[in-house]
Amino acid sequence: MTSVDGMANSPQRRTRAETLRFEDGSVILIAQDREFRVHRSLLSRESSVFRDMFSFPPPADMPTEHGCPIVTLSDDAGYLQSLLGVIYDRDFYRGSSLDQMSYHERIEISTGIICLAHKYGMNNLFQEAFWRLQQEYPTSFYSFHRLAHVYPSKHSRSEVQFALIRLIGVARAIPAPELKDMIPVLFYLGTQLRDDVLLNGVLRGDGSQARLHSDDLRTCIEGRASLVAANTSAMLCFRPMLKNLSRRCTSQNACFTSLVKMVCDGMEEGVFAHADLLRDMTEWVKEGNTRWHLCGVCVEQLLMNHSEARKAVWEELATIFHLAP
Repeated sequence: MTSVDGMANSPQRRTRAETLRFEDGSVILIAQDREFRVHRSLLSRESSVFRDMFSFPPPADMPTEHGCPIVTLSDDAGYLQSLLGVIYDRDFYRGSSLDQMSYHERIEISTGIICLAHKYGMNNLFQEAFWRLQQEYPTSFYSFHRLAHVYPSKHSRSEVQFALIRLIGVARAIPAPELKDMIPVLFYLGTQLRDDVLLNGVLRGDGSQARLHSDDLRTCIEGRASLVAANTSAMLCFRPMLKNLSRRCTSQNACFTSLVKMVCDGMEEGVFAHADLLRDMTEWVKEGNTRWHLCGVCVEQLLMNHSEARKAVWEELATIFHLAP
């Protein structure tokens, strides 16, 4: 058995993860300044990499502590703690504990598990974590549509921005087809971040920082400009034209005049010149219609037109962000 990444830190500089420190543990894992005393048998059961590593006798010069070999890893300590926590609680993704956590905690835990499960050959854990991430960042338009109203408020918070930026980095670094399908929506949400967050990243109180890789930053900035241009086309469904109104309308002249008023209001409010073109306009249209007085069937037609326009943009996200097929 050999150390995966190097020699251990001095014990005086390490913090013990008490919830993952077992007196009968048979190996000590070190990540950054954090120490975990766990069981080789469980690691071997879940991981082909650890199973292969533990199949060989440890070298004579391998450091030990309390009779346990010490394996130093280059992993993020938080990610490793998330991974080990799920190994010891295999009902984690099937129980309610994850749902009781905050939104950003769910994202960060699953991001860490995906990152290390891929590295250490833990396919079952990878799939479980990906399934959970997909609940938050869907890969289908209609699933995204059901969640679109929650993204602006959630992603205005720094802790969620931190989690999103880290997830973008992990998804780009891991050559997994599941994550490849998620990357377009992650970049789309990345374009909605404030300029200062895009450029400088997010610094947390504990000193940890999440910052986009320069290539990913360029993708977000260029993608934002492309989205604004695409929004111009997508919003043509609201253009004052009779074909945008319902054929069932019995007062098309009045509804045409109302549509002109709606577009004028939208231009004043900047509705037609932003990068968030997957935003559901239902509430805006229904609230504004108390002033515009479009008939019900025309409102229904306009919203259906806009849904189809959004769906078309969704299908082009990979092209908009110049992602490889």
